[in-house]
Amino acid sequence: MSADIKRLKTNPQRQKEQIVKEEIEQLEMLAITRPQLKDHISAMIYQIQKDDNVNDYNRWAFAMIGTTEYRLVGQWLGKNSKRSGEAKSLWIALIDYLDINTGQIRRSRQELANELEITPNNISSIMSELESVGAIIKKKEGRGITYYMNPLIGTHLPKIKRDLAQSQAPKLKLVSGAKNGKDKT
Repeated sequence: MSADIKRLKTNPQRQKEQIVKEEIEQLEMLAITRPQLKDHISAMIYQIQKDDNVNDYNRWAFAMIGTTEYRLVGQWLGKNSKRSGEAKSLWIALIDYLDINTGQIRRSRQELANELEITPNNISSIMSELESVGAIIKKKEGRGITYYMNPLIGTHLPKIKRDLAQSQAPKLKLVSGAKNGKDKT
């Protein structure tokens, strides 16, 4: 039998949590009424949760990583990417921006470019390389593009949802000697 462990909070901590909760609820309502701003609002919510360290859940985002798959993608980038150094830096950073509930990469191309000091065009090129090998899933939503981590590499979904997501996910195309995710056969 396991026990739940709770950290006691002070009144100021509880008040801060309540304020942040209300701010996030307002942003979520705005996302419903202004769907074209969904990606920006999603990134804002993520940043608020991360910056305010409201509770341990927000400070410690646990994701299950397929360590072998993660390593193989990094190796593939090192050998095959046109911008291997930048590509590996981006690949490492993407895990930090993974929404553990959806698998969405919670940063825009411009935000990634600013944070990693890589041009937005190079971010797009590297994301295309990652998509070509199945490491990233790209979904066009309206005029924007949303990226998701392939659940075969990283996820936080509970077992039943994880099994379903992984069964529907594209297989990784990391073949030794292949370029740009294309098998030599």
